[in-house]
Amino acid sequence: MEHGQDSDRLTKYTKSSDYFDPQTISLALEKAKISKKGRYNFRIHERDEDRQHLFINAIVANNYVQPHVHKEEGKTEIFRILKGEANVVFFDELGEITRIVKLSDREDGRKIIVIKSGQMHTVVCEEDVVLLESKKQPSGYRSEDDKSFASWAPKEGTDETKRYYQELLQKVKDSN
Repeated sequence: MEHGQDSDRLTKYTKSSDYFDPQTISLALEKAKISKKGRYNFRIHERDEDRQHLFINAIVANNYVQPHVHKEEGKTEIFRILKGEANVVFFDELGEITRIVKLSDREDGRKIIVIKSGQMHTVVCEEDVVLLESKKQPSGYRSEDDKSFASWAPKEGTDETKRYYQELLQKVKDSN
């Protein structure tokens, strides 16, 4: 399928209604599976300058997302699980885990988490997940200062990521 056709299909599903159907979720996950990063963000908001960003964030199983923090005052993220189970892991400034919150689309699972500015975090998942992510952007989006990555965690795509991710995943499993 051509890239443009995928975008057209996603736009059709998200711009034409106030809800997301299973086809939208599946298509976003398909895009994540063929992406180099193993993730796909489908932007629903109109422009980077918008103060409120909304997008579908699809992440393939066991994909490493480098821990990061949004430092700008008032930059709050909200994750709403649409498919699968994911653990949102919070850290202190030294990289020690302070809290793990499991999100799940299962009937009895927690569906939503609010991540306030200044909270170092990542997402850890053993299965494919799709999140609806809403992020308040008080000053609009600027890639150069949207987030700061943890200096104590390996950068994505480096040799250390696999080992670090496995250790992190084991800590998450031990806590559940």
